[in-house]
Amino acid sequence: MQTVDDAAGAGETPVDILVRWEASGAVWRVAGRTGTRVTVDLLTCDEREVVGSVVGTPAELDGYLAGRDDSVGARGD
Repeated sequence: MQTVDDAAGAGETPVDILVRWEASGAVWRVAGRTGTRVTVDLLTCDEREVVGSVVGTPAELDGYLAGRDDSVGARGD
């Protein structure tokens, strides 16, 4: 399984990775959240397999996640 360190290109933020993942037609899903950490699983397009994960802080990810639990939910922008 990839982590943000494995999946990230040079200088990519957790949000950059999620945007790229979603743009490629794949799905992400929030797997866990604490006050200091958000873990987002990266899934295949058919949502059957977790192939990686992104970990960031709420400050890094909450604006992009916008209350969504996965990339299937509609974005408000």
